[in-house]
Amino acid sequence: MDLRQLRSFLQIVETQSFSKAATLSRISQPALSRQVRMLEEELGVSLLYRNGRGVAPTPAGKVLTDWAQRVLQTVQAARDAVRTFEAEPSGSLSFGTPSSSGSC
Repeated sequence: MDLRQLRSFLQIVETQSFSKAATLSRISQPALSRQVRMLEEELGVSLLYRNGRGVAPTPAGKVLTDWAQRVLQTVQAARDAVRTFEAEPSGSLSFGTPSSSGSC
């Protein structure tokens, strides 16, 4: 299981369509189907109900949807934290002056 597969899976669940998800993800529909099939094989469960009107998550797919959302949010938070760490100074700053510089 990798982040690309999780993103693709969530895109399919959100759009309820392999073709719409493929268009939005800018990858071919067969490649998207392959990612989901590999994910299903790895987990040993069916993740999506497929019918003529689209797709819907199975009970196992709903569990993965919740976890995938959390995982991807956590990964994004980690990216943001690291980028912010380098982009802006943080922490406390203290400085002092000698008492003689304050008197006239």
